[in-house]
Amino acid sequence: MQRSLDTVIEKYIYEKLISNFLQESLANRYGRNLKLYFETLTPNVLALKVSNILLGITESGGDNRGELVDSILRSAGGTPGLAWCAALQQVVEAFVEKYCNVTSSFPNGLGCVQIYQDASKKNDVFTFPELGDVMVWQSIDDNGKPLATGHMGRVVAVGDILQVVEGNTGPGSGIQREGDGVYKKLRLMDKKYRTMQLLGYIRPEYNKKEEKV
Repeated sequence: MQRSLDTVIEKYIYEKLISNFLQESLANRYGRNLKLYFETLTPNVLALKVSNILLGITESGGDNRGELVDSILRSAGGTPGLAWCAALQQVVEAFVEKYCNVTSSFPNGLGCVQIYQDASKKNDVFTFPELGDVMVWQSIDDNGKPLATGHMGRVVAVGDILQVVEGNTGPGSGIQREGDGVYKKLRLMDKKYRTMQLLGYIRPEYNKKEEKV
């Protein structure tokens, strides 16, 4: 299951970036050349910008459905109707890979726990967060036994309280796996939830693609 940026969500992100580019008075500095602007951004900075652009996307027409949600799932190799918090992170990585001309070490897939385990094999998981890390939780049952499901989101601000952009969640303070959209949540690193336990933080590594001769 490989990530591949679907055209619907790509257009949505790109147009939002253009709007922000113009509003932030960056057009004069870069001669209205968005490509030149992209080249000044590190992959991690672009990942943060894209994450914030995705805020506000909501489902429509059914659970885990909607034009943008369907496109997010297709980008991750999934089908409409599946849980999509991990798919949102695949979209961020796919956009960064394309527009920064890099490859990301962030594992493919839609299962949060499996993605975390795969990242652990690459030594890409950490105990304490940095900007751009992906925060990952694992579901637990009433007895504290780990389950196969989980949840994840992108850390967009670090401090005593983390700000995390999460997909397929809700506006409440708890961890909601099957919510209705993309929200920015406030998270404590040592917070324990009744149905979730923190696994850690995935820190993608980016490597420049080789130029084709």
